[in-house]
Amino acid sequence: MGHISRTLAMLRPLYRFASSGQAEAWDEVVLESNVSIYLNGALKAELLCLPIKLRELAVGHLTVSGHLDGTELIQDIIVQNDCSAVNVIATRTVNRNEERRKQSEARREFSINADKITALAGQLPVISELFRRTGGVHTGGLANADGHLQFIYEDTGRHNVLDKIYGRCLLENIDPRNKILLFSGRATAKIIDKVAAIGIPVIIARGATTTLAIDQADRAGITLVAFARPERCSVYTHRYRIIFPGTPEFTGNR
Repeated sequence: MGHISRTLAMLRPLYRFASSGQAEAWDEVVLESNVSIYLNGALKAELLCLPIKLRELAVGHLTVSGHLDGTELIQDIIVQNDCSAVNVIATRTVNRNEERRKQSEARREFSINADKITALAGQLPVISELFRRTGGVHTGGLANADGHLQFIYEDTGRHNVLDKIYGRCLLENIDPRNKILLFSGRATAKIIDKVAAIGIPVIIARGATTTLAIDQADRAGITLVAFARPERCSVYTHRYRIIFPGTPEFTGNR
């Protein structure tokens, strides 16, 4: 069942004041809704989110949270007509999140040229038309080692973006272990924890990172790039995956 098309932003009145003066105006504001996530009719989560791509959101959230053990268990995904709830129907439910986490750590190794990273960083401010209109969403997407951005997702919540990406991978049998996450927000410890659970080996974040996030990325074998801009990027962990001018191509763990 596909997501139901609906308006993603609404005009709301405001009073704007600045050094140049004051005025009443209208502003386009991004839509945010409360969505209930069910598994076999049992409520598992209440998420504040951008109410689109709810199939991906539900599957990704339930799986990374440990309620599902892969899409092979899923029989149906039912989205309410008003997009207020999603019910995932599965043959059985298990809790093997720790086992999946260990499996995800066996990431497929690959290399990427540094210029591909800066090129991807340059796309972050412009890939989301909804962000350009409202400034109210986070954006994330998966790219391959050639620097080709395969798809993007938007949401009012940073974690929802990652859940949608993971849900897409699960529903379409996309292997995240040889992909790069392009992310508009900060690379915090909770974000790195979710990236590790999904199994993505490289994150390119436009925002800052933290000491705990760096430590977690180092332990999990994740290449963490933050403050990503077209003219500069900061690599904090596992830079061996990145090929800089004049350095040999990656050939194995080091």
